[in-house]
Amino acid sequence: NGEINTLLGNINWVRSRESKLGKKEANSTKLPENDAKSFIEEHDFQQDRQFEAIVDNNKSDSANFDSTFELMVESGKSPMEALMVLVPEAYKNKPSLQNNEQIKSFYRFWEAQQEPWDGPALLVWSDGKWVGACLDRNGLRPARYLVTKKGLVCMMSETGVLTNLEENDILEKGRLGPGQMIACDLTEGEFYRNDEIKKRVASKRPYKEWVDAHMKELLPQKFSQRREYSDSEL
Repeated sequence: NGEINTLLGNINWVRSRESKLGKKEANSTKLPENDAKSFIEEHDFQQDRQFEAIVDNNKSDSANFDSTFELMVESGKSPMEALMVLVPEAYKNKPSLQNNEQIKSFYRFWEAQQEPWDGPALLVWSDGKWVGACLDRNGLRPARYLVTKKGLVCMMSETGVLTNLEENDILEKGRLGPGQMIACDLTEGEFYRNDEIKKRVASKRPYKEWVDAHMKELLPQKFSQRREYSDSEL
């Protein structure tokens, strides 16, 4: 039952956001005609019947997530940014993020735009230039990795899967926590850990400025003892 409720919740949240697709701002920059981002902005996904629904009750949770993830990447986001939006960490009381306003502001900005996706358990992705993995928000599946002195990066559910590696050849071992990710830049041959990825993505736009300028906090209010509206007015 929990899995069914999670799947339906994910689908319904995406459907509630579909109305924003295809709403291009009047003063936005004109994009190339064959550009995927331009295509998405120029078409109304809800009204145009030639498009298949982004999410579908007949598809699995993984398939629906893949469709949503692909849409975000094709509209201009990197795979790492799309995963940070869809599978955010629980950042509010995390000690390692207390002094990092950039990452916290990124999450605060996007939590008002896109509801977090609960599941699938482990996400592995590649765009041909990068390859990476991200764990679900609840940490339901083990995801351990190691880096050798020769630059080989391995990720697996459990340690001990690779029996042909000598302990002396291993430079680093680690595991992913809920909502965390690792990635390899195949072009530059670099390995990025969770905090490095989050800082890299969050620093690309002034999220803190946007949040400070536009986000309003509604404080708890006491219940009024006086009735504001009569039955007929309601």
